[in-house]
Amino acid sequence: MNQLRNLCLLGTLIALSVTAQEHTIPGAASAAADASATKATMDDIHNWIAKDFVTRGTFSYVKTGGESSMVYKFEIENAELTDCVMTMRSALDWTYTIPPAHVYPRARTTTTLSMRDVDVSRLAPFTAEPPSAPWREDNPSVSVRVYALPDRGEPFIYRSDKLNERTDQVSFRVRDLGAAAETIDTIRNAARLCANAPEVTQMTNREIVRLAGQHQTDQAITNKIRSAPFKTFEVTPTGLIALKSAGVSDAVIAVMQESASEPQLTSGRARRESEDRARAEQAARAVGTYYRSGSRSDFVILNADGTFEIHEGRKTYPGKYRITGRTVVFTADGPCGRYLCTPSRPTSRLLEPGEATLIDKVVVTAMTLDNVNTQSYWVKE
Repeated sequence: MNQLRNLCLLGTLIALSVTAQEHTIPGAASAAADASATKATMDDIHNWIAKDFVTRGTFSYVKTGGESSMVYKFEIENAELTDCVMTMRSALDWTYTIPPAHVYPRARTTTTLSMRDVDVSRLAPFTAEPPSAPWREDNPSVSVRVYALPDRGEPFIYRSDKLNERTDQVSFRVRDLGAAAETIDTIRNAARLCANAPEVTQMTNREIVRLAGQHQTDQAITNKIRSAPFKTFEVTPTGLIALKSAGVSDAVIAVMQESASEPQLTSGRARRESEDRARAEQAARAVGTYYRSGSRSDFVILNADGTFEIHEGRKTYPGKYRITGRTVVFTADGPCGRYLCTPSRPTSRLLEPGEATLIDKVVVTAMTLDNVNTQSYWVKE
């Protein structure tokens, strides 16, 4: 039973850490717009992205809860702006102790932004929703979300271990609100200066031959290949012969071959729409009445409008819930039932958000109440 409890809790915590809700900071977008009244030059923007942005996006914070803790270390490994296209490579190190400690492999992502396509009116910082009790964060971070102009399709690119997609929105974390304001100011100025820049050129064999004909260095050409959001190279024997005949170097051809082997880009918008449909379907399946194992007087009703009712004997405790992945998160403003809620202090009866893992037709909770571990199963009928 203890193993099952720990597994359920672990799954809940991982789901919450990955799918944290975000909230726009009121007034922050307009404040950033005021800050951008001081116009920067393109050289200023290049230098800030390459140096200051890296430091603003490198930080760590600790989430603690009871004997367990999660340590998150975010790092921008490098960032650069080339031909009005910003490329940022970042990494996340994550250590989780339940105990014992478990160190997850470093997760790397690459984000490519075409500055001419940024919708500056929607630039805004977001804060993550505070974690559910008993978890606390010592240094909550801020995210900057960037949207593309409505008529530009999906001009950005996001790559990770699991995703390789075009998208119309991206977000990245920075260490605090001040760093977010600086980042928004820089992106806004870059978008202003790049507004009349030519559309991003798709890298093809013909474009490589053109660059080589201009006697650009191998380093300059390979940098353009790596930073280009869209590239389609023909590296068949016939294509390679044509490249060599045009004077393209072996070093450049090697990078072209490497790029040609990258996975096909998919649509981020289509992925999000699919996930939204899946969430809606799961939420619809979750609606109903769940009885606590061994009891007919204790039950939970999940309503379609996102509200719930906990019935314990003759007492009823209302509140709201949402479904995040395979996790049901319960919140309420008043007193709380003892089975699905985690108190903020050992003797408190006030509800901090509680979590439960939804497994098919069973809600499994693994909560701590008055410092006593409790395990309950709620079966849907």
